[in-house]
Amino acid sequence: MKHTPLPSTGFAKRRSALAVQLAPKKADAVLVSFLPNVRYLTGYTGSNGLLLLLASGEATFFTDPRYTIQAAAEVDCRIHVSKGPLLPDVVALAGRKKVRRLGFEKSRLGYESYEFLKSKLPVRCSPEPLGGLVEA
Repeated sequence: MKHTPLPSTGFAKRRSALAVQLAPKKADAVLVSFLPNVRYLTGYTGSNGLLLLLASGEATFFTDPRYTIQAAAEVDCRIHVSKGPLLPDVVALAGRKKVRRLGFEKSRLGYESYEFLKSKLPVRCSPEPLGGLVEA
């Protein structure tokens, strides 16, 4: 996937730097679930959020209705407010974006969430453990 430049906010620059790291890892996207890393990449300070970052640099932040106002005030990328659990909406977007390899924070994603991804992602898409990308 070609990398698309993002706006020049500090958070956008961080997401852009992470997006560039995905191609060498052969990942089309990464799911950031560890809240300190979500905050580092988006500015979000709430307690329920996920970030799906495509290798193109396109980012979507997921949260629930309790955080609609907070997310709008803090997050500078696309925001999706899920009416239920967040992961089904992440999986749906990954499918629409034709993601084939979805990286995830291997030391941060819980087993139940991993199993959900593995069972619900489209057949052509596989969850791939990635470590230390955000921290790097």
